[in-house]
Amino acid sequence: MKALLVTGWSFMRLLRLATGLVGIVFGFKNNDTLLGFAGFFLLLMAVFNIGCCGVGGCSITPQKESAKSRYKEKENVNFEEVA
Repeated sequence: MKALLVTGWSFMRLLRLATGLVGIVFGFKNNDTLLGFAGFFLLLMAVFNIGCCGVGGCSITPQKESAKSRYKEKENVNFEEVA
């Protein structure tokens, strides 16, 4: 849990943190409950490193070496001319 809070701070995570804090402050200042909840939600998203798709849900998973070798075999196709 400590590693989740300390590591992996990207630009989007910092942006969610700042937007959440601003939303909470303006929610209390203007007595706006909905803005306060939205700010709190963004703050939790930043703290627990979850986004729209979850942790790393939008990233592309790297292919395994065996899958890469299968694709290389498919590229070496020999064709014969039929007359």
